[in-house]
Order: sequence, then C-alpha cells, then structure tokens
Amino acid sequence: LEDCIYNLLQDELRNLGVRLGLRKRIEILGGIGIVPDIIISKEGKPTTFIAIKTWIGSGDSVRDIMMIGHFLKREFGERYAKVYAIVLISALPRRGSRLSEEIKKYIDGLYFIDQEPYIDDLIREIKSIYS
Repeated sequence: LEDCIYNLLQDELRNLGVRLGLRKRIEILGGIGIVPDIIISKEGKPTTFIAIKTWIGSGDSVRDIMMIGHFLKREFGERYAKVYAIVLISALPRRGSRLSEEIKKYIDGLYFIDQEPYIDDLIREIKSIYS
C-alpha cells in the first residue's frame, strides 16, 4: 500500500520540484525513532510527513497517528511540518466522530481510501503547498 501511494504521489508531484522519501527513520528526543511512511520536501516549504495505515479504529492505530503528529510537529515546528494520515479502511464513525476530531488536533488531515475525505483531496492539498 505504501509503495502504491508513494508511486501515485511521485507521479502527481513530479513537476513541482519536490523530493520524496520512503520510510526514513527520524530521530527525536535523543534517540527515539519515528518512521513516517512518506516524506515530501522542497526548499523554503514545510516538510510533509504521511503515515499510511491499513486500518484505523480505537487503540493502537489512533495512538500511533497522534504520536507521529505530536512528535514530528514538536521536532520540526508547527509551521514547518505538515502531518497527514491515509487510511485504507476506517472503523471510526463516519460523521461527528469525537475521536476523529481529537486525531485532527495532532495532524493536519486524515484521509481515506474508502470514504470522504478521499486521498484525491490530500493530493490537491499537497499540490497547493508545493506550487
């Protein structure tokens, strides 16, 4: 799944002069490692980190996304890091989910393959960052 989304982003962003990285370990807080699935960067623009999950519900998957967002934004600075999650299948309630709102406090966007907001919306948002 990560490789397919990476290839899609590479195709969509190829004319924008961005660098894409796949599963690069980032050291934070003196040695703790976080591994975002995709990293997008361009000189003078915020760095975008994307976490890709096959499933999200309660528990570990939610904590993992929130932790990635919190620590990357803390390490790089709120203005210099954009953190998104792409989820293949969601077990979260579709509308008015308090849990979805809590997740969005830590990341810039939560996108899905099986429901709105779709990955296409994320691609448009990323293009607007790097245009």
